[in-house]
Amino acid sequence: MSVPARHELVAVMAENRRAFLSFLERRVGHRETAEDLLQESFARSLDRVPLEAEESVTAWFYRVLRNGVIDHYRRAGASGRALATIQRELEE
Repeated sequence: MSVPARHELVAVMAENRRAFLSFLERRVGHRETAEDLLQESFARSLDRVPLEAEESVTAWFYRVLRNGVIDHYRRAGASGRALATIQRELEE
């Protein structure tokens, strides 16, 4: 990522942190989980901001956050399925 793009992302994070956190919290239901997802998304984004010419960093980062929420639920679903399988095996 170019230095200007990195600076723009950091500025967008500073300006919109509460909005991003609220966006995530509404989708995952827990403040702590939302904080973790926000930090994870920000860390992953520092090295790649592939913007289209007319796209804003804010719009791009909301896409990153949506993908983070999807990944969160996929991981939770996989963990739930694994636990259910173990439970069935233990019951047999």
